[in-house]
Amino acid sequence: MIIVYADDSWRVIGQNSQMAAIKHEDGVEKMIIAVQTDYRNTTGTKSVWIFPVPGDPEQMELDVLEKLPTLGGRNVTTQAKNDLTTSLSLISFSQVYNFFVLLLSSPGYYTSGLGPETYGKLGVEVFERVEKFGVTTELIGADDSESFNNYISGKGLSFSGESKDLIDEYIGKDYSFVLFWISDLEEFKNHTISESMWSMRMFTNIGVYVSFPSERIYYPMKLTSAYGGKTIPVQLYIIGYAEPEFYDEIKNSKESWLSVSHLFQKNYEIPEELEKFFGQSGTVNFVYTDVKMHVPANLFVEDFWIEPKGDEEYFSKYQTPIFISVNIQWISILWLLIISAVSSVLAGFIIFWDQKPKIKVFSLLGLSNIFSLIAFAIASCKVLGPEDKKEVKKQNTTKRRLIFLLIVIVYLSLVNIFFIYLPSQFRYFYFFETLPFVLTFLVLPPALFFAFGHSKRPQTTKFILVFTILFTVLNYFVYAGLLSLI
Repeated sequence: MIIVYADDSWRVIGQNSQMAAIKHEDGVEKMIIAVQTDYRNTTGTKSVWIFPVPGDPEQMELDVLEKLPTLGGRNVTTQAKNDLTTSLSLISFSQVYNFFVLLLSSPGYYTSGLGPETYGKLGVEVFERVEKFGVTTELIGADDSESFNNYISGKGLSFSGESKDLIDEYIGKDYSFVLFWISDLEEFKNHTISESMWSMRMFTNIGVYVSFPSERIYYPMKLTSAYGGKTIPVQLYIIGYAEPEFYDEIKNSKESWLSVSHLFQKNYEIPEELEKFFGQSGTVNFVYTDVKMHVPANLFVEDFWIEPKGDEEYFSKYQTPIFISVNIQWISILWLLIISAVSSVLAGFIIFWDQKPKIKVFSLLGLSNIFSLIAFAIASCKVLGPEDKKEVKKQNTTKRRLIFLLIVIVYLSLVNIFFIYLPSQFRYFYFFETLPFVLTFLVLPPALFFAFGHSKRPQTTKFILVFTILFTVLNYFVYAGLLSLI
């Protein structure tokens, strides 16, 4: 709840949204909470944001952070499928002629604390105060409502009416309060994200960090009810797996929109400012619960409590897509090596079947494809060697070779467009996903028959062409096989 002094009175000002990141571990909750409010209202000379925190204030920690978690997790199954599709594309580009598909399919791409400060007969203790970025934040405890009001009044602040009644419900119980106000407006503006000239809203990247002992996950919502029937979107990022249970007033309301998603955050680089929140540094993978609530504020009749759950059930249920997503680099390398070697061996047996090809030689030759089809072609010419030069001169089929090579390049590129680009644009039309298989088995054999039957090509050239065709087909089969495991 935010109170501002305007027109010679204190009143509750509008919030456009609330956001919090929460991590609960070993009986301790860490929470970063921030609000978005109207730009004009934040420029008042006196305004205060207040929310309650349960527990012993002696065991709490308070801070003001300029950095908020920016998460961009996905459903773990979707993440794994996207990773496989990316690998399919990258492996396909080893064939060089698929490079322009990349251009088509690329989309162009989330303190200094004080010891307890007792105000004598006021019955209020300030357990911690933080002054940063033009704001002052205090963690206070109050013995009774009168002491709290006297302390607030001494700072030139005031609560009245419904907001005062809501605050009084916490006083005398096992709760403390966090007070947040702008003490230096100009400095505060310097630490805000760019504002929109259309919405006249200011998005601040300043959040209040508080940690406190708690057996359950907690988020303060009751004070938000002071906004009456206004809908205030609330988004919670709960690190780990959680199953929120909404109380009946929210769950049964036709005006409520609720969403709970369990998302997988991959390769998140923890900013230095947030190492305290995450309890570690470096790059991490984790699951988090994304809770969205679009609810009329007057339905927030209670604070939000969530029973913590371990992540074991989630990781057990999705162990295959998680394994694929986390280890996609190694999977992609093995994927490329295996289909390169297999394609080379099969092409060798098809073209050189009468010469008893050696599996070891063609397997090693196939591995050169990791450096692209060009490297594979050069290695093939070196290892397999030219055929009878007199025979080659007599054939004089350069024009036919170029035409056939162009046909194969265009054909395989179209196959890749259908596999990589069109399914993402027409994801609900399965025809586009099956069409490449139809083209492969109905169009390619006649093309090969025509090319090989009428163009007496050197065997090495044939070997390279058969290799790249087999490589493309096997690439998609491996992709489809891995997708079936998810």
